[in-house]
Amino acid sequence: MHYFLILFSFTNPLYYWGVTMKEDQIRYLEMIQSVISRMASNSFLLKGWTVTLIVGVFALAAIEDFNSKFLLVSLIPTFFFWCLDGYFLRQELLYRELFSHVTYCGAGRVTFSMNVKPHNKKVKKIYILMLTRTLPFFYIPLMILSALGVFLLQTISENLPQ
Repeated sequence: MHYFLILFSFTNPLYYWGVTMKEDQIRYLEMIQSVISRMASNSFLLKGWTVTLIVGVFALAAIEDFNSKFLLVSLIPTFFFWCLDGYFLRQELLYRELFSHVTYCGAGRVTFSMNVKPHNKKVKKIYILMLTRTLPFFYIPLMILSALGVFLLQTISENLPQ
């Protein structure tokens, strides 16, 4: 069965000017969209885990016997979460490219392939994505906050009477 997407349906992600799509192509696009949504959700969860980790380490730092240099340990998982977030962002962009390709290739070529390798050259590398967009605005301040925490806790502990 063919579906004719009407022109005033701006909220529909399958909206294109007068494009006729078959049921299987719509299902294929929905499948790709679910992967894109999952990647965005994973990215959001990573940010939550990062904040939880930083807050937990700072809570441990409030203990008197705690060595403030252990706050530097929080930089390592924060960096790895940043790398993972870049990976999920790249995967999301790759699947967006696949989504665009499927919408423009026509209704007769539905393969249900989730292979994104043909689109690798269209999307930036992970290390470039880690330094562009919104990722640095989230992870760099957390890393600076951890480093400042070490400095402040050392300064406070040195000035306290023994």
